[in-house]
Amino acid sequence: MSVLPLPNGGPVLSLSPAVLSFTATDGSSSPGALPLTIANPGKQMLNWSLSINAPATETTQISISHILGVKSGWLSASPTSGSVPAGSIQQVYVSVASVNLLPGAYLGTLTFTAPGAADPSQTVSVSLTVQPHCGLVTNLGLLQFTAVLGNPNPINQALGLNETASCAGAPISWNAALSSGWLNVSPTSGQLKGTTSEFLSVGVNATGLAPKTYFGSIAFTTQQSTQTVQVELIVQPQPQSNEPLMSVSSLNINFSNTQGQQSPKGQVVTITNNGGGQLRWNTSVNQLGPRWLGASPTGGVINPAQTQQVVVNVDTSRLTPGTYSGQITLNGMDKNGNTASGSPQLVSINLVIQPPCTLTQPSSSAIAFSGVQGGFNPTSQNLLITGTGNCTWPLLWSASVPSNAPWLTISPMTGSIKGSGQSASFNVAANTPGLQTGIYTTQVTISATDSAGVTAQGSPQTFSVTLTVLPPPCTIVQAIASLTFNVAQGQTSSTAQNVSLSETGKCSRPITWSTTGDANSSAWLVLTPPSPDTGSGSTLSVNVNAASMVPGTSNGTITVSAFDRTGAAVLGTFTISVTINVTATVSGTVVACSGPTPPCSTPVPLPLASLTLLNGSGVTVATTTADSSGNYTFSGLAPGSYTVSISGTDSNNIHYSTTGIPLTVKANMPSFTLQVFPG
Repeated sequence: MSVLPLPNGGPVLSLSPAVLSFTATDGSSSPGALPLTIANPGKQMLNWSLSINAPATETTQISISHILGVKSGWLSASPTSGSVPAGSIQQVYVSVASVNLLPGAYLGTLTFTAPGAADPSQTVSVSLTVQPHCGLVTNLGLLQFTAVLGNPNPINQALGLNETASCAGAPISWNAALSSGWLNVSPTSGQLKGTTSEFLSVGVNATGLAPKTYFGSIAFTTQQSTQTVQVELIVQPQPQSNEPLMSVSSLNINFSNTQGQQSPKGQVVTITNNGGGQLRWNTSVNQLGPRWLGASPTGGVINPAQTQQVVVNVDTSRLTPGTYSGQITLNGMDKNGNTASGSPQLVSINLVIQPPCTLTQPSSSAIAFSGVQGGFNPTSQNLLITGTGNCTWPLLWSASVPSNAPWLTISPMTGSIKGSGQSASFNVAANTPGLQTGIYTTQVTISATDSAGVTAQGSPQTFSVTLTVLPPPCTIVQAIASLTFNVAQGQTSSTAQNVSLSETGKCSRPITWSTTGDANSSAWLVLTPPSPDTGSGSTLSVNVNAASMVPGTSNGTITVSAFDRTGAAVLGTFTISVTINVTATVSGTVVACSGPTPPCSTPVPLPLASLTLLNGSGVTVATTTADSSGNYTFSGLAPGSYTVSISGTDSNNIHYSTTGIPLTVKANMPSFTLQVFPG
């Protein structure tokens, strides 16, 4: 793993993923668009543009495309230019138009250019595979039979059927239709599924046919396609008793091998001379592509009622996976060089080269993550790994991550692939907690062996992972959510309360603070603006003024925001709830009254009287004692209805006590006299 610092000062161009792959079926609608992410982990605005190179095709169909007028332009992207602020991302959606393309593989390139950026020119490869319609194919296009009047019909020949790769393993049903009565095939219908071949037995009945050459066909139909195999039958006259008669066993030979393994052993074809004259014979080989088919010996002489063997050999050393068909023609002549009865005989050879057990490349060779230091982990990504070829299934795979990349997690770390062409999925996640800003890179290794313990070809596979940890954006730290003040009516100020203001992340200081109260608090809220923050924090001083307020509770809100040196808003604007409780004071004199109540006659101050204040629920909220002059004070009272109980003794040792004296508080009551009577 390597960790690279982010370039100082300029923008950075980061693209993910590095490869996009599309698959479509011939004639079907185009696949959906895929997203491509442009990230700018740098410190300045990234201005980018892209150009598209999408040739008509990279396959052998170039000339066909030109004939049919197929044009380039199958690849598009939106948008094709833009600007990405520092520390941000932008998505580009890539689309392909496959409707007018012939089956084949197409490759295109998106070239991104970002002047002034680190690594200013980067490319993303785009592949499009257009698969043919689902249908069937046969291993042979022509079958030949040679029959001799008066002799048994020639032996049946085998014909193989397979479904095309675009069927993706889905079952397809087929039916066979014969053009001639002398032609027969068994079975005449069936179902194909996956890569398994189905072999039919094709025969002819020459009974009653005159000597000549007959032509027929077998038409195989599926829901979306038709395939035709031609059949030729040569009916020859009965030979003279002194002439040779040629017959051959095993007119169909099948070979199978795995690419890279030693060629399989040869197979024997027996030539028999059932006539009365000497049979001279030779071989001719018909094959396409590289030379892989041979016969030994290539000729000879067979006396009447004798046999001779021909060994058919195949050389698979230069062949790639696939199905190969060839023919060996056995020609027979009499001693004068004339064609012998029963000649020629056509031996069909079918060779299947299976791909080796292979672990293919992961669905993406490079993936990228982008996260913010101290923030949430970036979204994880899923990748596929595929097994193909002639494996002892299942294929067992395991992933390994370098020990110096603890920030990377693969889940699961092991698994299995059940069959050829199937895939296993695993999740790749990047974890940013504890990481410093920078670019982290590493490689993940995927290894695989089959169930026999044989290492798969292509194993191990690797893919690269890049994690860009961006510095956190400048964000306000909220230290407090609410403030409460308790003040007396008419009080012009209280003890100020301080709110610490600070910010975190990558900030361009000094930070300028903005603190405003709402309309509800404009009459009583007093704010002292904080000084600019150069890195050590700032303080907001909050106070209240109750001079014009009546007792009660009022609420307001302070909104705190900030701007950096460039004038850009700092993230994290927050509010502080402020509550002010304005209380009233009731004061006056307790006077002792002689005689019953009412009225109060000869009121005299009652020194040291005890007073108890109860709320409307009868709960004591305050107690006090009058001074030597009978003066009392109740402070910090909320508006409401109260009752007062008073007791005391005067200098003549007369006891006074009165309860339930009503008291309604709406504002300050500075000279409120309370009367107490003997009791």
